[in-house]
Amino acid sequence: MIFYNPVQKAYTDYKTVKDIIIDGGIKGGNKRQYVFEVKGEEKEKSFAEVLEDEKELGAYMYSLGLNGGKKIAILSENSYEWCLAFFTIFVGANVCVPLDSRLTAMELAGQIRDCECGAVVCSRGMLDIIHEITDTYATPIEFILITDEFEQYKEIGRLQPEAVKDAFYNAPVHENDLAGIVYTSGTTGFPKGVMLTHYNVINNGKCIGDRMDMSTADRMMIQVPMFHCF
Repeated sequence: MIFYNPVQKAYTDYKTVKDIIIDGGIKGGNKRQYVFEVKGEEKEKSFAEVLEDEKELGAYMYSLGLNGGKKIAILSENSYEWCLAFFTIFVGANVCVPLDSRLTAMELAGQIRDCECGAVVCSRGMLDIIHEITDTYATPIEFILITDEFEQYKEIGRLQPEAVKDAFYNAPVHENDLAGIVYTSGTTGFPKGVMLTHYNVINNGKCIGDRMDMSTADRMMIQVPMFHCF
């Protein structure tokens, strides 16, 4: 068990997840950020490449009207695209709702309705369950973004006017803004959506990193589902 002083606040100079993402992307540059597997082949992305991907995907999202304060769910298997969507949502001042991909369509429909998600990022393998959510359970989803089509989305993002690109990249985010809604497992009843601010997320990450004595020299392998790693 970890004990800490709940009054103490200044764990980090960063105030929002967006600050960390952009500053990390700039400072990390060509250093490797992600190593992942695609169809049995090892791939990697540098910090600079990830930041550029976020800018392009974010410009596409903004062109759709997902331009700040919108709740966007992620329903997908672990992938680089999951991470890319996750961070792009934060940079664009939207709210991320990571969903458990093992739930039934009825359970997912309930959570999407409960938090009023207007968009869902999903893999092609999840499209059947998305259609069941919208058709069988009459749950409206205005936008469905498919991770397998991110390359096309990024290309569209690159072609957006500078005003759209700037609106995404410079979207104002404050420490007490809602960053995400994470649903509990529901072991004591129905799952409940836990609302986390940007500073909640930063403080949690900083405390864990400090307790584990992590540094930039460390490498982390993620084996559990991404929706558990908020």
